[in-house]
Amino acid sequence: MKLTFTMLRVPETSQPKHSTRFNFERLEEHSLPVGSTFREETFRPSFYVPKPVVEKAIRVRVTIEEIE
Repeated sequence: MKLTFTMLRVPETSQPKHSTRFNFERLEEHSLPVGSTFREETFRPSFYVPKPVVEKAIRVRVTIEEIE
């Protein structure tokens, strides 16, 4: 199974941090196989990414794939 979704940058607070937070935005179209029991309503990941990697990004695309 493979999931692809976008995540949106969370606005920064007044305190400088070493990373940027991204919250779940939406699954990409055709990301789930037909008949999947996956429920988007219960899938709410968030990630912190080091600032040098995403200092100008507003959105990021994440792919999670089962490999074994």
